Amino acid sequence: MTKMADRSESEIEYLYRIERFMASMSDMDRLLEVIIREGRGATDAEACSLALYDENSDELYFYTAMGEKGEGEVERKLKCIRVDMGLGIIGWAAVNRKSANLTHVYDDPRFYKLVDEQTGFATRSILAVPMVRREKLIGVVEAVNKREQEGFSAHDEKVLSVLAAQAALVIENARLYEENLRQARLSALGQGIAGAAHCIKNILNGIEGGTYILELGLKRESIESVTKGWGIMKRSIQFMKDLVLDMLAYSRPREPEYAPSDINQICTDVAGLMQEKAKAKGVDLVLTLQPDIGLVMLDPKSIYRCVLNLVSNAVDA
Repeated sequence: MTKMADRSESEIEYLYRIERFMASMSDMDRLLEVIIREGRGATDAEACSLALYDENSDELYFYTAMGEKGEGEVERKLKCIRVDMGLGIIGWAAVNRKSANLTHVYDDPRFYKLVDEQTGFATRSILAVPMVRREKLIGVVEAVNKREQEGFSAHDEKVLSVLAAQAALVIENARLYEENLRQARLSALGQGIAGAAHCIKNILNGIEGGTYILELGLKRESIESVTKGWGIMKRSIQFMKDLVLDMLAYSRPREPEYAPSDINQICTDVAGLMQEKAKAKGVDLVLTLQPDIGLVMLDPKSIYRCVLNLVSNAVDA
């Protein structure tokens, strides 16, 4: 009774440690290493490994493995091996979604000898447990070579099944997180493209307006109109350049570049840029300024884009 009580207490401690690690870690690789290490200890195995299912190739590949000295040469070789579904003990456990407990592996026709040949490891006994989550195969956890007995017990199988379920949960959560992150990035990319396109459209409207004034000035030989149109075009080209540079630096959030700025001049520039577009749509664009504001500390590029988008939206509406 004492031995059984000690063993049960030891196994509870294994599970408690894993639960504690799962609550404190977010790194999937480290969590799986913890689960494999604790699985090896709980089943008193020489080695323990975890193979994941690759849906694209319909294969199993060893994702992490740990022996008595951690990850050695044998474990590194094992992680290079891929196994077809149904092949070997792990392939059988994956296809049938059942545990496989073999005391003498070489007496079983399901045993895949090539893994031992490629790694140089001598397998005697195997306990393979499938990882299934929401009726979907995740992979297989495998304990190899029971140390103090001839083979793994039914109790070992229950313990490893619990650990396999925890590993499946870790992997599923990590994959869900990656998928949500990918969707969020795609959404942010779409919003960024839409916002940039809107801003570029407004700047192009300014270039178009400046071109119209420039061409009109050339026809009428009015140096004042030519100068005005060319000025609008130059400003629009500069704003386009600034926008492109900001897009290139998108991975590093742009810090506001504060400078003493004339908000009246910013509004005047926007009005000049949008005047022709407003006139073409039959909209009166009225500029009412407050001359006593003076210089204000702000980011002139960002404020210009903000006012430009507001006026452009108002004209479109």
